[in-house]
Amino acid sequence: MIEEFYLQNKDKVWNYEAIPSNEDPVNWVNWKCKYPWLKLQIDAPFKEMLREAKNIKHMFVEHRDDQSQGWKSICLHGIANDVTGPPQDHGYSNDTPRVWTEASEHCPVTTDYFKNVFPFSAYDRLRFMLVEPGGYIDVHYDGSKEDNPSRAVNISLNNPNDCHLITENGIVPFEDAGSVIYFNVAYDHCVINNSSEDRYHIIVHGAETNQFMNVVLKSYESQINIT
Repeated sequence: MIEEFYLQNKDKVWNYEAIPSNEDPVNWVNWKCKYPWLKLQIDAPFKEMLREAKNIKHMFVEHRDDQSQGWKSICLHGIANDVTGPPQDHGYSNDTPRVWTEASEHCPVTTDYFKNVFPFSAYDRLRFMLVEPGGYIDVHYDGSKEDNPSRAVNISLNNPNDCHLITENGIVPFEDAGSVIYFNVAYDHCVINNSSEDRYHIIVHGAETNQFMNVVLKSYESQINIT
């Protein structure tokens, strides 16, 4: 199914439409426009974060193993290291406190970046995500189609050749040297890692600041100019 989905969608290109003149640009780009992904103009210490992720690989746990192979994760911020899915999937309620976990203590560069640099005011789940060589994540969407857009920040720490996140709108252009993508999880998507390397990303859920929303606007305007 993944190979078929890949072949059907790998060559698709998303056209970023102009911002409507009757809309507030920040509000429209952040909350109304249904683009599948947007590369954000945000830098990060990608190499150092990748090193820290690799150093705690032994702490990662299987993630959604009913719909994947070789997909593992660990929370740096959340309920606990191994609570990598929604709270109810682990026997917790939604109002269970989120904290910086034990894993975060082993990742000082990553933790400092998200505490003091990244433009969010608070975090829910903040996770390292690993897809091992030969691993995959089945075609799925998160939330409901009616929630579109429904976004999370997905940061590539590396992204080997022959490893792809494919959506019904094309392949997300992650960079192997590191990139920050605002990703719309309401579209069908999957991952396949046909490389011989581990693929490490970070997925961030939290509270966006005005600074973040302005970055999204500038990034979108830049993308319009490219296309």
